[in-house]
Amino acid sequence: MEIAARSGENYKHTLVTAGPYAYVRNPMYLAAMLLGLLYVVISGVWYSLFIWILGYVFTYSQVIKYEEEDLHLKFGRKYEEYRSKVPRLIPALRAYDDGIGEFKLGSETLRNALAEMIILSAFWFLYWWL
Repeated sequence: MEIAARSGENYKHTLVTAGPYAYVRNPMYLAAMLLGLLYVVISGVWYSLFIWILGYVFTYSQVIKYEEEDLHLKFGRKYEEYRSKVPRLIPALRAYDDGIGEFKLGSETLRNALAEMIILSAFWFLYWWL
């Protein structure tokens, strides 16, 4: 039995295309990108943009590629149709018409977002004050 990442919910047979997934295929990576850009702006250091771009592209290009290949193997034509209509990282203005599944913003997601904000804030603080 396959378990969704640390959530304990089984989505083995469902391609979730509802909620934020109706507008963008990778909403969590989009949020990470925006949060990273926010810290680049806050830092005020012009070259941090290039460091952020390199880190983001190096990390997420490989992860997204792997996940897309995995979804193609699991869902085949259904995923390819979804992929052709929903952008990877820049949200669409219109929702995907065939939204399937239920999106829940659970406490695990909120804890992860909070942890990321705390860690990035700590790095920003250390950079500027030490």
